[in-house]
Amino acid sequence: MKNFTESIQYLISLVTEDPHLESAWLSTLAHMEHLASQQVLGNISASTPLHFVNEIQEHAADEARHRDIILSLRPYPLAKDGRYEDLRHRLRAVAESFVLGFFANPVLLQAQSRFAAYVHGAITIEQFPLSNLFRLYRRHRQPADSRRHARGFG
Repeated sequence: MKNFTESIQYLISLVTEDPHLESAWLSTLAHMEHLASQQVLGNISASTPLHFVNEIQEHAADEARHRDIILSLRPYPLAKDGRYEDLRHRLRAVAESFVLGFFANPVLLQAQSRFAAYVHGAITIEQFPLSNLFRLYRRHRQPADSRRHARGFG
């Protein structure tokens, strides 16, 4: 059995064989960053300690910046045809269930403190190595343009 890094490197090698598939995959990663940004901001409430509000807003801004970096790396911003558009929608649905599983967990949504829900969601999702996934992708692609755009990621 391959370890996580080997499995992801294999996945990346498959995804990058077709620039339209690569674009769909990068669109999905960007969508995950977008959802994370929205969910982070959505956790600011009356229960949020005031001294954490700026930190949470900066966290959301980082996620939005990551989204923009990833979108800029897509070989094709638009889907090639209906088949690739359908793939983008299906991948997006998987991404939504993954991200919202962390931040929109029904137990957390019922928590008396939205700040506690934020802390749990943020800590938990940051354990998933999305930034490592992106770094492995960047290493695989290696064009100077990707390295330049991706420096601020992570």
